[in-house]
Amino acid sequence: LWLRRFQGESLLLAECRGLLRGLGELLRGLGSCELRLQHLDLCAAQLSKLEAPTLCRFLRSCQLETLNLAFNERLMSCEALEGMVDALQGESCGVSELVLKHCNIQGKAGE
Repeated sequence: LWLRRFQGESLLLAECRGLLRGLGELLRGLGSCELRLQHLDLCAAQLSKLEAPTLCRFLRSCQLETLNLAFNERLMSCEALEGMVDALQGESCGVSELVLKHCNIQGKAGE
C-alpha cells in the first residue's frame, strides 16, 4: 500500500536483515507501480541465490539507474549472476551503475 504513494527517487534498504522474507512482494510491488525509482540500495541485505530470480524479474521491469548489491556474497552464484547479466542486457533495463563491492565473485561466476 505505501508503495502506491511512494514518490521518491531513491529507496535505501541497506542492512535490512528482515528483508529476505518480504523481498519478493516488495520487488513485485515496485515493479508493478508507476514509480520513478532511480536508485535502489540493497547493500548488506543478506540476499542469497534464492532471491536472484525475483531480483532478475524486477530488473527486467524497472528503469533504475543505480542498483547497489554490495556485501551480498551469498547472492553471487554462477546461476544468479547469469540471470542478472541477462536481465541487465534486456531492452527494458536501464541500470547504468551496478555496485558489487565486496561480493567475492570467484571462479566460474567471475568469468
